[in-house]
This record gives sequence, structure tokens and C-alpha cells, in this order.
Amino acid sequence: MKRILFGLPRVLLATLLCTRPATAQPPDQGDAGATVTVRAEPQKRIVRPGDQIAIAVVMDHAQGWHTWPAQDVLPPDIAEFAIRTKLEVAALPAWVDRVDGIQYPKPKPDKVANPNGGPPIEVPLYSHSAKGYIRIVVSPSAKLGDQDIEVKASWQACNDKVCQAPDEATVKVRVKIIAATDPAIAPPNEPELFSEFDDSQWGKSATTPTVGQVKPIQIVVPPFGTVTFDPSGLVGKALLLLAAAFGGLLLNFTPCVLPIIPIKILGLSKGAGNPRRCLLLGVIMCLGVTAFWLGIGLAMAFITGFKTISTLYQNPWFPLGVGVFMFSMGLGMLGLFTVRLPSAVYMINPKSETVPGSFVFGVLTAVLSTPCTAPFMGAAAAWAAFQAPAITISTFAAIGIGMALPYLILAANPKWVDKMPRTGPASELIKQIMGILMFGVAAFFIGLPVAGWLNTPPDPVSRAYWWLVGAAGGAAGMWLAYRTILITRSGGKRAAFAGGGVLFAVISVWFASLLSSHGPIKWKYFTPERFAEAKSRGETIVMDFTAEWCLNCKALESGVLHRKQIVKLLNDGDKIIPMRVDITGNNPVGKAKLKELNWVGIPLLAIFGPGVGYDDPIKMDSYTPEMVKQAIEKARGTAVARSSGAP
Repeated sequence: MKRILFGLPRVLLATLLCTRPATAQPPDQGDAGATVTVRAEPQKRIVRPGDQIAIAVVMDHAQGWHTWPAQDVLPPDIAEFAIRTKLEVAALPAWVDRVDGIQYPKPKPDKVANPNGGPPIEVPLYSHSAKGYIRIVVSPSAKLGDQDIEVKASWQACNDKVCQAPDEATVKVRVKIIAATDPAIAPPNEPELFSEFDDSQWGKSATTPTVGQVKPIQIVVPPFGTVTFDPSGLVGKALLLLAAAFGGLLLNFTPCVLPIIPIKILGLSKGAGNPRRCLLLGVIMCLGVTAFWLGIGLAMAFITGFKTISTLYQNPWFPLGVGVFMFSMGLGMLGLFTVRLPSAVYMINPKSETVPGSFVFGVLTAVLSTPCTAPFMGAAAAWAAFQAPAITISTFAAIGIGMALPYLILAANPKWVDKMPRTGPASELIKQIMGILMFGVAAFFIGLPVAGWLNTPPDPVSRAYWWLVGAAGGAAGMWLAYRTILITRSGGKRAAFAGGGVLFAVISVWFASLLSSHGPIKWKYFTPERFAEAKSRGETIVMDFTAEWCLNCKALESGVLHRKQIVKLLNDGDKIIPMRVDITGNNPVGKAKLKELNWVGIPLLAIFGPGVGYDDPIKMDSYTPEMVKQAIEKARGTAVARSSGAP
């Protein structure tokens, strides 16, 4: 808790403080008030098609200032709030075949404030003049003449008293491409800048996607396998938006959103007698859903370090706030608000369908979907997060539109919800059941930060709070059974609803016992050292990214990974290591690994091995047992060996 109390003010301070923009020019021409100035130089100014050249990115720090290193070298107390330095290609031009990797500056020890109090502590940092290198390969078919490439650096500058807001700078680098047969000499450019460049790393590091880089999108569609398409061009972009919208539509069928749909249907039923009013409220709710996802797209496009939906859950106050809100909403639905509350509270109460209330309800519905990702959505969002802002924003807007579509259709067809009871005991019972279920939702969201605070990575997070969720589901089922017997004399209705209530209660408790267990797989919890050790032995690593707030992760875990054949393969397979990355709480190392794989949100199953390498694994956000077995076989190199006739 002490670390959290220390880190939160620093994060807020880093976000709120204004800082002058960094300059993208040499220090002798830079702004004297800037804490960090950036410049970039190519290894050679004259290159030929197929050449390999490095671009030096120099970050000059003002006296007393430092930036956080990209490497995983910071103590956990500091890593939890530090915003790492990042180097990348801002847009991949046609004359560049690929980015071969990044060599970051070597951190040097310096002193910073001790987050636990006491004297300053010494940690590795970037300070003074820090030099990093981006390796690029010139395309064999590159157009001759002067060519430009833009490289970007992003960072957070701090001194011994304060951290500034995250900042960035984009620098243009120009080279001249000449014909391979041209006898012109290409002398080295500023050799002293490249004295720390490691020339032996060519071809050993996979590139990370860069803004503007066009790579094929791979979408896993169980049980059909992987669908791949090129998002470049008009048709490709249309397919991207279609995949994102379809993924948004499927979000409504995830366990995150299903509990709240009956509440909205109940609200729409009240307006069924007035089609115009019903349509208006439905449209306003759709705008709320779309506005939330549009906001996520804007954050990913313009906020440094916000590249995954899971960023929302890196701050424990987000799920805690959602949980408290859902708890108060449950109280309202049970009719337990006996005192007059501010009018803003009643805006979101389903008893009074208002225009502002419908908009807030739409935002709430979208917020509740964030622990889940749907097929199509995960791959589209992961790709779009690293593209130009227009593509990022339009993709996330498409997710919102797809998610909002069913509510618009219901609102446009009020007869579909006209049979819902609007008054009387049946209507009250529906609201009471939904209110009790809201307590279960609240227990889930409140349990997430509490479990994270009590956890020490890489140890597994406690799942005891699932018993509270199961208790709420059990209470809702039993209340349905009890009240049904009291309010109806129909034997058929009593049997159907009372029996359904008891069955729901039993299933809720069974799910609680299932989800509170860590399962039969003998997971090794991820650390860079464990990963490096398994890699050195040439083992196949089946890495499962999960979090307690990710309900899709739990569904895949129970429905696929816990199948007998998968459990046996992971536990007893030859040279197979099941490795889990739990990013529920303060796990900066695990979050860095997810970011390294350039994925937005979870679930994610990444499979490394000698058959596919350890830099570009097989990645899947939805899968079947057969797909997992085939991916493991490919990663082990078995499939390759068979196709070549090897035994």
C-alpha cells in the first residue's frame, strides 16, 4: 500500500504538469528551457539498395534531469509509475525494407528519491547524452535519389523533485540512395556517434510494429483457423473496419456485458408505447457506447504509453470506482435509496429513462465490456493501435458502432420488447434480480484491485473474491425461485421460473468453485530469467497472458486449456513449458512482455519454440484445443520436420 500511495501522486503529477515541448534539433540550436533535446543522424548519408544502416538517436538531457530506461532494470517500487523511453520509426517509407531492431542506450547509475522514504537510491537511468540506434534495411527496389525517414523518441523527464508530463519528438533523417553500380564513396557520418553501436546484432532482433507500418492482419476464427488479409488499400481498410465492428458486436455476447442487457431491455420496454421516444433513447445510448470507444481510440492515438485496453486496469482506482458505482446501482434497483440523492444519481437509474441517463448507460455498458475482448476485435485493435492516428481512431469507433448496433435495432423495433412487464410484482422481481446481480458485478470489480494489492508477482493472484460473485448469483437464483412461488398460482410458471432459479443458483456456486481455482496445469509464472532459461534449452514455451479482470481469459482457460488432452500435453509434453503472465496487479515485467509482443488487451496465447523462433511467436486471442495442439507442434518444429520427410 505504501508503494501505491507514493506512486499515485507521482503519476498524477506527471500527467498534470505542463512542460515545454522538446526540440528536435541539435543541442547548440535547441531551446535553453528544454529538459531533453533530440537529434538523429544516419550511419551513412549515401546508401545503396539492400544496404544495412543504423540511425543514431541522441537524447541530450539538461543538467540534473534524467529519463527512464527502456530496459527492465528498475526496482519494482519505481517501475510501477515510470514511463519508459521508446524509440521507433514514425512511418515506414517505401524505400525501407524493414526495421531490423532497436538498440537502446545503456543505462547509467544515478540517484533518485527513495519511494519508501529515506536517503536517495541509485538506479540505472538515461542522463547527459544517451545514444540509441535503430537498425534499418534499405529495400532492394528502393527508388534512387534523396529519401526521408522519420524517427520518434518518447520519454518522461524527471529530476530529484518532480516528473514532467510525458513528451515526444519526431526527427526527419535524409539519405541519398544511389545505384548499386555507382562508384561513389559513402563515407561514415559522425563516426563518434556510432562508437557504442553493436554491429553484430543484425538479423537477431525482430522489429516492433511502427506507426504507419503496414503488416498483414491475422484473425483467429475458431474452428476455421486463421484468416489473413492485407489492410493496405481501400478494400483492406474496409475489411479492417468490418472486422472491428463485428468484434464490437460480439462484445455483447461476452460475460462482461450480458448481465446488463436485461436492464436496458426493461428500460426500452417502458418506451415501447411511444416509438419515437423509444428510438430516441436507443440512439442516445448508442452514442454513449460509441463515444467511449472513440475516446479509447483517441487515447491510443495521442497519449504516449497508452497502447492497450488493459492500461485502464493498471490503475486500481478504475475497477474500484466501477465496482462502487455498480454497488450503488444495485441498491437503487432494489429500492433501497430512502433518502433524496443528487439528481445526477437518478440519471443512470433505469426507473427514469432520460436522455442524459441513456447516454451514461451507454458509456457504462461500454466500460463493463473492457475486461473482455471478442474474436476479430482483438486482432484488429492490436494492429490499429500502432498505426497512424486516423486509422487507430476509426478502428475503435467501428468497435463502438458494432457494439451499439443491437441496441439501435431493439429501439427501432419497440414491439420486440413490448411484452416485458412494466409494472406490478413481475416487473419489481426483474429489477430485484438485476439489482442482486449488480452486487455480483460490484464484487468482481472491487475484488480485482484488492487481489492485486495483496499479491506479489510473479506469484498467482488470489481468486477468493469469486465466492462473493457466486454468492450473489446464488442469492439471485434463490430469490427468483422464492418470489415466483409467491406471486403466481400457475403451476407451469412456478415450475419453470422456480426451477430455473434453483438451477441458476447451483450453476453460480459451481462457477465460483471453478473460477476460484488455478486449475490443473502446472504453470510457471513468467520472469525474464525463466523465459531466457527455457529459451536457452530450446524448449517450447506456451505463454498464457491473463488477468483476474479478463473474463474471456477464464472462459478460454476453462473451456480449452483445461481439456484433458491439453492439460496432459502442457504438463507432460517433451520440452514444453506452460508459462503464465498475470497482469492483474503491479506486474510491470509482465506488462512489458505484453507490450513487447505488440498486442492490445488480453486474452493472448503466445507460443514460442525452435520451429517459429522466440522473437515472433504464434499469437492467438481465441482458439480451440485442436488449434492449440497444432500451434505447439509448429512451434516445436514437428510440423516442419514431417513436411520435409524427417521422422
